[in-house]
Amino acid sequence: ASTSSSSPAGTAPQAGSASAASVSPGGVVTVRATGFTPGEPVTVSLLGVDDPLTTVTAGGDGSVEAVVQIPRGAALGTATVQLVGGRSAATAGLDLQVAARELPVEARTTSVPVLAAGVALIGAAGVLGLTAARRSRGSHTTTPR
Repeated sequence: ASTSSSSPAGTAPQAGSASAASVSPGGVVTVRATGFTPGEPVTVSLLGVDDPLTTVTAGGDGSVEAVVQIPRGAALGTATVQLVGGRSAATAGLDLQVAARELPVEARTTSVPVLAAGVALIGAAGVLGLTAARRSRGSHTTTPR
């Protein structure tokens, strides 16, 4: 994930990163940033979404790490996660791609030939079982003594 940052005059630009460059709506991503005042609350928001994703406290070295869930209704495309210091007003922005979740190939397609083969095997087993049962009854006839 790329980092963009803006800082008020007098504060150093913040560095930030995310655990993934792309995340699906409803998916979870870990964001990290540095350059905040130690112990200050840092609000993590998705630009364009009214409610903050979370608020975390900056560590002794001014760094933060937060696991956030991208809202299910988030628009697909480039989105910016913004971290803002509560006392310093220092900010860090992380650009992410919000993309539709890709399903594994096995989950996306139903294999009709495999399904048909399974049904055919079950049918064949049933016919063979009935045939064997009929032959079995016919060969066990008793002859009077």
